Amino acid sequence: MAQCVGCTLTIQKVLAANSPGLMTAEIMLKKMERETIGAIQIQIAVAGDTDAGKSSLIGVLLSGEKDNGKGLSRTHVFRHNHEVQSGSTSSISHHSIYFNMSGEILNHVTSVPGSRMRLRSKSDIEYADMACRIVSLLDLAGSVKYLKSTVKAIFGYQPTYCILCISILSLTGDNPRISSMTLEHLGMALTLGLRVAVVITKSDLTNEPIDVQEDLIIKYLQKLLKAQGYESNYVKSLEQIVTLVLESSLTVNQSKPVIPIFFTSSVTGQGLDLLHSYMFQLPLCNKKVVNNNTIVEARVIDSFSLVNITPNTSLNTIDDTTITSLTDSNP
Repeated sequence: MAQCVGCTLTIQKVLAANSPGLMTAEIMLKKMERETIGAIQIQIAVAGDTDAGKSSLIGVLLSGEKDNGKGLSRTHVFRHNHEVQSGSTSSISHHSIYFNMSGEILNHVTSVPGSRMRLRSKSDIEYADMACRIVSLLDLAGSVKYLKSTVKAIFGYQPTYCILCISILSLTGDNPRISSMTLEHLGMALTLGLRVAVVITKSDLTNEPIDVQEDLIIKYLQKLLKAQGYESNYVKSLEQIVTLVLESSLTVNQSKPVIPIFFTSSVTGQGLDLLHSYMFQLPLCNKKVVNNNTIVEARVIDSFSLVNITPNTSLNTIDDTTITSLTDSNP
């Protein structure tokens, strides 16, 4: 939050408060020079099994519009027609949420005057110039068939955080369980040191009272995560997020931070405001020191082929403007 207003924050002292479990901190704020101010960029991998609602969740977080219950929001995230038809992600897609200093999302869709259409009013470049924080979401494939693509994305994009989506349908009934692929994604994220948040999706589909289901699911997840050596915290309010983020900032170098648990629904909008607030307040961690004397490393994330283009083909014009000529130079 300090960086969003152009300041650096240094914690001077941390003391125990009079109330049990609370802390007070003495901090120093220092204004940054204008040329050093830039948007904070955070990468979050969105993982989970097939049918966990990952793409739908990303779609509603990006657009600000609720899903229609038939997967409309995920069509804005998918890259290929066969993904739209099957409803499952097969290729990794990358999407950004742009926050201003007040925590408002800049790239939510808006109504077009005189039309039923709702579109974004600016380009990504314009939003990036206006934003103080850019949260990039990686939509990972949940099927075991595309596990290789998921692993490539996690190692290629090197996200700092991971949102693990679990459908509430798999955690309700007489035999609640987490699928092997979900456990695979969780184990991968924890092994690589990513900071994990568990998001229970499709909360609107449970038949039993939601309060009863939440208690049972939280106990089940806490037991599961504790077996891995991690404590968890069910997030119900914005105040809890502030406390959680403060503790995370103070323990940024700890190997086993507290894992927050959210309940969401892309149809009713439950929990989306908490998830937005969480992403806006996430602290930077594992920041690398740039050494200008080292060799630049470039990672190839994806590749593509041009149809009917050969090494000897020249590309001379685009819109009647001479741009360049590509020839086979045999380097």
